[in-house]
Amino acid sequence: MAWRICLVDDDSDILTLVSATLAGEEFELITLSDPTTALEGIQRAQPDLVILDIEMPRKSGLELCSEIREKPEFRQMPIVFLTSRSEPKLKVKGMEKGAIEYIMKPFRISDLLLRIRAVLAVAGNWKGGAG
Repeated sequence: MAWRICLVDDDSDILTLVSATLAGEEFELITLSDPTTALEGIQRAQPDLVILDIEMPRKSGLELCSEIREKPEFRQMPIVFLTSRSEPKLKVKGMEKGAIEYIMKPFRISDLLLRIRAVLAVAGNWKGGAG
């Protein structure tokens, strides 16, 4: 069974790159480009992992992370930020909002895969595991 991952990013290039990266791997990727409707998409998809950009129009990834954590069924779901923002204060804020990993753009494809697998290995049993 594939791990289900939701990626929320308004950058179509990132959506395409991550989709191509995860193609042929043990992942099912659901891409969501509108952060204002992403929570509904996440609720429908019931993913094993959510990856969020921080800077998006109309709603930041930090706001979306807080909304996800407010849902009882998602309090333990692993959330990862994938962002170009490197300020230490922002990293801390992301972790305080509930993320368990912070990946910088640009990223190496091999590093992204390694870190996704590591997060799923550690936190993948939050809903009984998929892999």
